[in-house]
Amino acid sequence: MKTKKLKIDEGTGNFSSNISPIYAIEIEDEWDYGDTINNIRVELKNEFGDDYTQDDTYTDDRNYSGKIIANINGGSAAYEKTVGNDEYDFEVGFSVNIIIREGYYSGANLDYEVIYDGQSVDDYESYTNIDNVISDATDYLTSENPYVSGHGSTLQYAIVDAKYNDNEDKSEYIYYESLSKEQQDEIDIEAYDIIEEIQKELYNLPDEDDITDKIEKCFAKYSTTLNVSAQFSSGETHYSVANESKLLELSGIKQPQIIIEKKINEGLDIMQKIGEVATGQKLVGLRNRLETIFSPKSIDFVFDPIAHFRIKHGGRTIILVNKEYASDAELIVGDIAIGYEGKI
Repeated sequence: MKTKKLKIDEGTGNFSSNISPIYAIEIEDEWDYGDTINNIRVELKNEFGDDYTQDDTYTDDRNYSGKIIANINGGSAAYEKTVGNDEYDFEVGFSVNIIIREGYYSGANLDYEVIYDGQSVDDYESYTNIDNVISDATDYLTSENPYVSGHGSTLQYAIVDAKYNDNEDKSEYIYYESLSKEQQDEIDIEAYDIIEEIQKELYNLPDEDDITDKIEKCFAKYSTTLNVSAQFSSGETHYSVANESKLLELSGIKQPQIIIEKKINEGLDIMQKIGEVATGQKLVGLRNRLETIFSPKSIDFVFDPIAHFRIKHGGRTIILVNKEYASDAELIVGDIAIGYEGKI
């Protein structure tokens, strides 16, 4: 008979968020949901004024459906320069989408995403951060001129053209590679100064952190801030209330349940204790050691479909089995895999 693998429970966290901490909301009905959205919109409008725009677009996340409820304009910066016959026009700006996401099991959370739009070469593109915009602009200027191959970078070619080829009566066209080493050094210094100037101007944006800090202060007025205390390989996620000792009660959550602060220590301690008694031991000789942690009645050793321990604890079943027959174990000690029961 072919032995089946032991499958440890898989699950997922309740919240999906780009930011930390998580700004969690208890939602009882549609009125509650709409009221929260309206409150957040009012707060953001009061904070950002003309930089605030209301939105009503939906995200395409299948598991954590979300709605973009507003957009905040973060500001922009631009740089223009003419070198010889070439004109360089670079611009960067960013905005922040304000999102409310439904929880995987229950509730919701407030979130945002920062989007940069930049003109680094010819057309506008979307970027995840300003560094990528500037990197594209720098790459364009320092890469080989695509129209005149073999004659230096785009910027070197433009500087040489402006400095040495502005006289139409010249019988010989001067290129970067035909210059002396000293002349090339001068061109390189000028090119470096222009790139440095571009970077300085484009980085002259409003501070993203200032904008997002204000957004999160608005979030905090209508939510409970949570930290992820632990996340197991099974997907089970533990949340603790940030900077508070009280627990957030989330009702109606199905297995694998979201466990708040109190149970985290218990869950981690149990796995740690089992790991300690299993260290350096063989699976079949573990019963006496396991009885120092659990009641003998809660421990069972079975052979179907393979030899493994089954321990009833906290409403769940902990499995100890040879690691060759397990996947997604919480903990592996020597040859022993430890985890919660899934499917055999």
